[in-house]
Amino acid sequence: MKKWLWGLALILILSIAGIYILIPGRIIVSAFSAIQCTPNAVFRTLSTEDKWKIWFPQENRDYNSTQAEAKDKFTYKRDTYQITNKFPNTIELLISEEDGTVIKSSINILQLPENASAIHWQCELVAGLNPISRIFQYVSAQKIKNNMTDLLDYMHSFLEKKENVYGMSIEIASTKDTVLVATKSVLSAYPSTTEIYDLIAVLKNYIAKQKALVTGYPMLNISPLNDNKFEMMVAIPVNRVLEGENNIFPKRMIPGNFVISQIKGGSYTIIQAEKQMELYFQDNSKVAMAIPFQYLITDRVKEPDTSKWITKLYAPVFR
Repeated sequence: MKKWLWGLALILILSIAGIYILIPGRIIVSAFSAIQCTPNAVFRTLSTEDKWKIWFPQENRDYNSTQAEAKDKFTYKRDTYQITNKFPNTIELLISEEDGTVIKSSINILQLPENASAIHWQCELVAGLNPISRIFQYVSAQKIKNNMTDLLDYMHSFLEKKENVYGMSIEIASTKDTVLVATKSVLSAYPSTTEIYDLIAVLKNYIAKQKALVTGYPMLNISPLNDNKFEMMVAIPVNRVLEGENNIFPKRMIPGNFVISQIKGGSYTIIQAEKQMELYFQDNSKVAMAIPFQYLITDRVKEPDTSKWITKLYAPVFR
């Protein structure tokens, strides 16, 4: 009997020793993902709660909390995540478990070659001295790690699509419209649709007078000037070189690479899209060859509903 008790005691001692050896006093939980997206774009997206509303797994969101849950809290498998601090390429989050335990975690965004990023998500759990507590903390750490891995997969799928990061599709292509006639005007306010199409009409009348043919959509660039004025330039592709007259002048566009995006919406939507295209250039260290311009696909005079306007943005770029 004594041998049996001694054996049981030895097993118990070895089991407890194993717990202390295999489960450290501080458990580091981490997950990692490599993403084909620049660090600036990753940080800008993940540090914005409004973007979390889009990429965070919807089927696991908890909007039925008995308390008025803050808009910046997101629940996945009964754990709640909330951004608390934002530093350059680092986002700190609180992970609140179902039992009320709150854990500090951080997402670090690292630069990888070829405009890619690495996302490293990490937190630390204090296991304590009690062996039972260590076991429970180890189980909790495994759950947290699994959730981190799941959420990083959702982040990965979201961030690798440019339309999610910039709010619009972006591609690099060329254009066949290289022979143009153009004209400019300086205005004291952002150009109205009437003012834009009045200038387009001037060009169309000139083209008709020269018995030339229009070969593409009207093109538009609006640039703010220092004295609270705007310079508007419109151009129209034609089938042959025209000399121009008065304020109308010929313009040649060198065939090359363009960053292109198609936008649906009015002037505000287009202005925001142009800002997003600037961010794309900055994020990817691209250099503009010339001013960007809009292709006015929809005739805005004939279609007063701005939600139906289709515009293509073109920005010449060095590869």
